[in-house]
Amino acid sequence: MEVYTNGPLASRMTTTTTKDGGSSSSTSGSLTVEVLSAYDLPYSEAPMYVSVTVNGNDNALTQNTGPPLARHKNRNSFRFSSPGVSSPTATTTTTMTTTTTTPSSPSSSTSASSSTSTTSSSSIVNLMAPLRTLYHSTVKVRVMYANEKPPLETTYDLHQLRIHESKWLILNLHISESSATTSTSTTYMDDIPPTIRVKLTLKGPYRPEIKALLDGSQAWFNFMDRMEQKFQSLASSSSSSSPQGMISNSRAQLLALPFIPLVTGLVVGGPILIGLAMICLPFLLPILVSCIGIIAVGIVSCGGLYFSTRVGRDHLGGILCPLGEQFVSSRAGQTLCYDTGPRPTPVSVAKLFVPSSDQIWGRLFFSLLIDLIGSSSYLLPIVGEVFDFAWAPTQTILIMAMYETSTPNLKYISFLEEILPFTDIVPSATIGFLAEIIPKVLNQHHPEVAKMVDTLIIGGGTNTATGTITTTTTATTTASRTTTTTTPRTIFPTTYYKQD
Repeated sequence: MEVYTNGPLASRMTTTTTKDGGSSSSTSGSLTVEVLSAYDLPYSEAPMYVSVTVNGNDNALTQNTGPPLARHKNRNSFRFSSPGVSSPTATTTTTMTTTTTTPSSPSSSTSASSSTSTTSSSSIVNLMAPLRTLYHSTVKVRVMYANEKPPLETTYDLHQLRIHESKWLILNLHISESSATTSTSTTYMDDIPPTIRVKLTLKGPYRPEIKALLDGSQAWFNFMDRMEQKFQSLASSSSSSSPQGMISNSRAQLLALPFIPLVTGLVVGGPILIGLAMICLPFLLPILVSCIGIIAVGIVSCGGLYFSTRVGRDHLGGILCPLGEQFVSSRAGQTLCYDTGPRPTPVSVAKLFVPSSDQIWGRLFFSLLIDLIGSSSYLLPIVGEVFDFAWAPTQTILIMAMYETSTPNLKYISFLEEILPFTDIVPSATIGFLAEIIPKVLNQHHPEVAKMVDTLIIGGGTNTATGTITTTTTATTTASRTTTTTTPRTIFPTTYYKQD
């Protein structure tokens, strides 16, 4: 085992030391580990340093801290840094690099250093590598000793971290497995296992499409801020140049005179227009829907312009910012927004928003809403069919997110009934809901269902224990005698329905 002394050491890999812990390397992700303290260690000697290793796919990136700063009284506990106090020394950044040769090179393969190690006098280490490598890696923290004492170690999976959020951890230490066979038995003080306190911060870039969206939004907001400042300066200059009270009250009344006949005509003729609209509603419905669409587009456009201003962003940010932060901090949001691996599919994204299989009523309402939107194209008999070209793939993705497991072929029916003309009447989503819920209900309550079918349809008695139906046939003779014949029949195959 190679032991490093205090201070930066030369490494095979190029590292750059800065006062703020930055690095000139152009890697896309970083893991910052701050070691606070180690408690209840089994050895009385002070450890030499703490080694932090990130095990990637084919690479191992290692960096060591400096020695502890102080020792706690009466215990084998040591402090490496103080919480909330930055380390006065520089932070050494170690970079994991991967070089890919071109086909014209002698060897067309991807090569990287199998492992690299550096040592810093600080309690903060910074390991840099692609975020998708770090996110699926495991960090190993080892407390190293001299005199061939076995090190203490612990591991932590980095995918449990939230990107750009610091997390303090108390991890239990144990003797390294490689040294457990050769080391003597170790007793803990007061039967308390040793622990180490560390702060982990995982950082990385957004996905390219998310970054482009954020950059475009920021550029739009900057443009709106500049336009708002120009309008405000123009309004202030015009108000200052015009005399106070330029438009008197009498002139304002004069300017309002032409609007009085218009308002009067609308008030008087309003009931007549409403009556004519009710009579001609079937003929005017396409025009009405088009007008509603134009009005909706105008409202959305005006609302977008307003919420792009500073005042509008302040009003909207109080509502959307907490929801956005909650989504981004979730596991699905981390995978969707940050470059942690392959891009999620549209179906996996849709699963984040559709009701789960346990939310029966939520699934029913959502399925009815999908079918309602799909059949709304009948409001515009000819033009509405164009809407199906955009809604067909959307509906298919939503149905795959909800019913791919129970009815895998439903996605084909959904796409065809939306893309073909005059077939939107087929309720594909509701069919998927029924195909999923009916077998569950029958399997859970088949004795009650058998009794209900017997009572409503057959009209006989049901033996729920054996799953048979007893039918009664009554024959009336001249002597008023009654003959009863019992015929057992099985309602449901016992091999298909299982009792809980």
